[in-house]
Amino acid sequence: MSRVPSSAYSDIAAGDAMVRTIIERPTRDGAVGAVLVAWGFEGIDTPGTDELRNECSVELERANLACVTIEPRRGGREGTAGERVTAIVAEASAVLRWMLVQDDLDPARIGVCGVGAGAIIASVLAGRTDQLRGVCLLAPWSPSGLETAMRGGEEDKGTLHADAELVAAVGDLTPVETLARHDRPTLILTPARASRDVRESARAYAISVERAGHDVSLETIARTNAELEPAFVRSAASQRIASFFAEMPAGVATPRPVAT
Repeated sequence: MSRVPSSAYSDIAAGDAMVRTIIERPTRDGAVGAVLVAWGFEGIDTPGTDELRNECSVELERANLACVTIEPRRGGREGTAGERVTAIVAEASAVLRWMLVQDDLDPARIGVCGVGAGAIIASVLAGRTDQLRGVCLLAPWSPSGLETAMRGGEEDKGTLHADAELVAAVGDLTPVETLARHDRPTLILTPARASRDVRESARAYAISVERAGHDVSLETIARTNAELEPAFVRSAASQRIASFFAEMPAGVATPRPVAT
């Protein structure tokens, strides 16, 4: 029987800003593994992710894992596109550093999952520390995939809603190359009928990790003509994400700094 997860908010310092973070964890004693889920950038959005948030947290809880997400800022951020991108990644890095030193989270069982444009954030975090025990990208966008989609017409963009200046700014993060910097299991999930640019982005990430000689699995889920909106697509994705992170090794590691 599934346990009811315990939910809490924490305000985490990231430079001069405070990041409101939602932590949903199993109601069990002792430290548990945890997954930081990155949902993308304000200004780049994939429909269907709001519903997916709830399903992911439930499936992770069933696997005895905590789900950590960053609450979106109301009204967005000020500044140039580059400044907004830098701030978003800095906040995610601060949350990851916080996760690695919590008594009720096992630092040897911490992973990160990126959904849509959140794959860019997850990949950058993966390159900044060797302490992540797993990385998952779902329907991932890469900078080149975003740029290609933005150059196309509305029909070519599919479900992408993007801020063109922000898309240009994320290219400086080089997430495809950064993802392969450290060796840990990587799972890349793509809905069967995802847009061509998403499929190409997924392959680019997988090829980068494979060429580095690291463990990577590129899988197709829920054969449908949509990305993340139908309930059965979200369910299949959430269950696969949870089963992947449930295989993270147990144990206790000594936390080390995460690069900023």
